[in-house]
Amino acid sequence: MTSADRLDFRSYRKETERHHHAFWQVVLPVRGQLDMEIDGRAGAVGQRCGALIPAGLEHAFEAGGENRFLVADVESLALPDAMADRFALRPFFQIPPAVRALVDFSRGVGGQSMLAGAWSTLLLAALDQPAPSNRHEKPVARTIRFMEARLAEPLTVSDLVEAAGIPEHRLHQAFHAVHGVSPYAFLSRMRLEKALRLIEETRLPLGEIAALTGHADQSALTRRMRQHGYPSPAAHRRAVKLEFAPSVRNDQDGAGEG
Repeated sequence: MTSADRLDFRSYRKETERHHHAFWQVVLPVRGQLDMEIDGRAGAVGQRCGALIPAGLEHAFEAGGENRFLVADVESLALPDAMADRFALRPFFQIPPAVRALVDFSRGVGGQSMLAGAWSTLLLAALDQPAPSNRHEKPVARTIRFMEARLAEPLTVSDLVEAAGIPEHRLHQAFHAVHGVSPYAFLSRMRLEKALRLIEETRLPLGEIAALTGHADQSALTRRMRQHGYPSPAAHRRAVKLEFAPSVRNDQDGAGEG
């Protein structure tokens, strides 16, 4: 791999003109939502959805509010024809666990790094996987909708099984097939992600955020965040504001490169 690959965290403020690249690009969410139009197909990068743009496809995008995205520009690694055809038709995708892990890892990697090429190789392998069968997707989707509607409640595994409408062992199989984790681990991750978004994007009191996201109290939320490598909720809120304020101008200067 060469240093031609680039891995950046970028923030956007205004709509870009339609453009295209000679390389393929992946856009993954960290914070906020990026509305995109890729070769006539509209969609959004945000929460659990990313986008892959094969080389040569025209695209434009726009974001509002505080936002941050991980953007990989990959020149050194050819996108296989079958994948290029698949993503040309469906450029937006649900982020699998392996890609989520790469996003977390990339917080320590930036710019034209020696690791960017290796990261792109792992990304390609993670995306080149068969989609889960419908028999897994439907009960998982039912369970996730139930989780989202009752995120603040003290849900049990039995509650999730009842919402899914299938036996517990099958629900575990389905979640591992689709998301790579157990249903309760997915619920815990969903609660943490919602808490982080509220910390970063609102001024709600931290105790209220803990309650809204199913954590017993602010101390429980603090423990959960530290388990995943974050500082306390208050420190994280301060860090996000400090990080975002000076970075918008720098990132916006490169917005047309997206």
